Amino acid sequence: MAEHLTFNQGVTGSRPVRPTFESSRNLDKEIASNMDNGSFPADAILIAPNTWELPNGTIIREVVVSQALISEFIASRRSGLSRRTIESYKDTLRRFIGCHPNEFNQRLVSLHLGNSSLNHYRNLKVLLGWLVASGKLSGQPLFPKPHIERKILAVVVREDMPKLLEHCGCLRDKALITLLFESGLRLSEAQRIKSTDIDWHRKRIAVLVKGNRRAYAVFESPQLLAQWYDAHNTWELSVEGIKTMLARLTLASGIQANAHCFRRGFAVELTRRQLPTRTIQQLGHWLSPAMVAHYTEGLSFEVAEEAYHNNNN
Repeated sequence: MAEHLTFNQGVTGSRPVRPTFESSRNLDKEIASNMDNGSFPADAILIAPNTWELPNGTIIREVVVSQALISEFIASRRSGLSRRTIESYKDTLRRFIGCHPNEFNQRLVSLHLGNSSLNHYRNLKVLLGWLVASGKLSGQPLFPKPHIERKILAVVVREDMPKLLEHCGCLRDKALITLLFESGLRLSEAQRIKSTDIDWHRKRIAVLVKGNRRAYAVFESPQLLAQWYDAHNTWELSVEGIKTMLARLTLASGIQANAHCFRRGFAVELTRRQLPTRTIQQLGHWLSPAMVAHYTEGLSFEVAEEAYHNNNN
């Protein structure tokens, strides 16, 4: 049987930290007050690594962020996470190594990250949920969403396409940006397309979308796409090559034209056509209607007004 040591016995290798409010809410007020001040009752007993039992039988699990914990967390995520998502977890969570979950909010504020703090917040919320679900933490501490300045993100709309096509350097670039606008594909999804993936009769493309899901993407204008794929099996460009091409196009045209701008434009265009949100979600392979709302935040008043009048005619 493992030896039970009290808090005051200085357990080697253990670092007791302040329990969360959630883990102390069922305690009497005096004990809860002591815990909120950062101290355990003297007779709290260590019964397992990072796990303490209070005199009234309440179990408190405490944990701090470490590199090993981050690795375990990432390994627990569903298969099919993109490399970009994994790198996002690693980059954001490493800033919180040594922190107890109670300290997340203070650390996040101290980093002065501006609008990027929202991405850190989202990743930390996922981590907190996993800590609770896996029994490593007794309950989630209060962790308010950071207040950030909301920016209207750039969108490529149909009126931008003629100018963008005019500044494309070759047939491939014209075919590629037309497909991005008409299909809403993510850059990596579009980059992987082979000629054998295209169903010219039904105007759809078999693709592997986010989460390693098999799906179809739609398109409307086959002319440029057919001209390119009649002579080529792929785009003959890497993901980085496409990013470079779009960056050049942005400079040449004066129109912000990264891959996300086209994806937002796809959502806005279908909204202008008054397609139901559920339909747009399916065509864009978003996991929830909330993501459609997020991607159509760039819908200008003029575009909304146009849809309003069209609907009343």
